[in-house]
Amino acid sequence: MRDTSVASAEHNSIPGYEKLDRRIFVRGGELHEADPDALAEFIADIVEVESPVHVQEVSRRITEAAFVTRTGSRIRAVIEASVNRAVESDKVVLRGAFLWQPGMTEPLLRDRSELPDASRKLDFVASEEVAVAVERAVGNSYGIARQDAGPAALRLLGFGRTSRAASSKVEQAIEMLLANGRLIAKDDELILANS
Repeated sequence: MRDTSVASAEHNSIPGYEKLDRRIFVRGGELHEADPDALAEFIADIVEVESPVHVQEVSRRITEAAFVTRTGSRIRAVIEASVNRAVESDKVVLRGAFLWQPGMTEPLLRDRSELPDASRKLDFVASEEVAVAVERAVGNSYGIARQDAGPAALRLLGFGRTSRAASSKVEQAIEMLLANGRLIAKDDELILANS
């Protein structure tokens, strides 16, 4: 059994999730009238700080920055158009439901424990970042029982409970890491391939 003070110290070495905290003012004052090119620049700024970031979180950052509390169909349409402009102009890369910085191949591991509840959803964590958390959990333990890898990885991401959906997402990450040779399964234990 591992010393909990060691586990706590390892967790503390993980940076907290950093959100872009900036206000935007739209000419005319209505977000649904915003220029998609101008919002595409703001989206690129969000992605620069938060990559990879879920599209829904990007939408939340925009509405919060513009002091908008309700998001109707016109606002959703302008945000979607702005995301498309940011992607088309190569300011960001869209992979599934996540926006990435161009050229970024592997995400940083970030602790989400201090985020507001609305943002603390495992669905808002890219599979690639879950895989990084699994690798870190396995590496920190110098090998770990497969059933313990999920809860350990989720703690590193700042999630205290392990739901069935969370377990499934972590298991997919484990399978991906095994398939690409970054992890090795030995009996019922996972070890890093390069250890």
